[in-house]
Amino acid sequence: MNFQMCAFRKPFVLLVFTVFCANIFAYQFLENPKSTYNELNISYNSYYDVKEINPKVINNLFTVKKNKYHYNVFYGLNLFVQTPSDFRGHYVVHDMYGIIGINFTYAICEKWQVNFLPLYHESSHYVDGLLKSSSRPDSLKNTFTDEELDGISQECIILNFGYKASGKIAYYFGGGYYYHTTGRELNYFLRTATDYNFYKKFWLSGDLSYIDEDYGNSLGISSSVTYKIGNGRVGLFYSNKRGLGRDYKDFQNKIGIQLVYAP
Repeated sequence: MNFQMCAFRKPFVLLVFTVFCANIFAYQFLENPKSTYNELNISYNSYYDVKEINPKVINNLFTVKKNKYHYNVFYGLNLFVQTPSDFRGHYVVHDMYGIIGINFTYAICEKWQVNFLPLYHESSHYVDGLLKSSSRPDSLKNTFTDEELDGISQECIILNFGYKASGKIAYYFGGGYYYHTTGRELNYFLRTATDYNFYKKFWLSGDLSYIDEDYGNSLGISSSVTYKIGNGRVGLFYSNKRGLGRDYKDFQNKIGIQLVYAP
């Protein structure tokens, strides 16, 4: 199936479909683009035909941990850097994405967990390195478009559930509603996934999401195979989804190496 061509007008039908797909794509919550983990992805982006480095850094401003619940206020930065073909020369920042959020996690019982974020802010910021990008058309090498100057900003409320069926497999599902957006008219998103542990410390991962927005509804998919080392994981990943920032109108295929720190 070509997910780039998928556009569903009936969310209920899609929800049934995504729940079904949770049993096809193995997942661990690290694949959630709104996760609060630190990660570094080095990949080939076939849409722009460039190599890309994507560091994501999250810092906790305030944290409270008890037996059954975890509360924290966090902020972070997500950079999308396009590299020269031979990794020599100017590394351009294609997009700079700011993150601010509030997170509550509560263990309902041994198997069930609920995660609630009353605020998750994302904003795409102005970067002059974009003009030097090798993937940028020559006609735009000296000027920004109106959309790029306006930028992207959005806030949403998110509710996620996690169910640990056993020591080797867990299921996740949830979604979010956008109560404020600028530059990109997002309405809501749905997400479903599973997390499968195999052969000791290996994890098979994937994420299937549905996004409803005025520009057009879409499906996004991510998957990875990682090896757990202490509080981190290293492995290979693949994703097919719209860009997060000013490039949200374009579907991007990425494949590469993933490093994640998830305490």
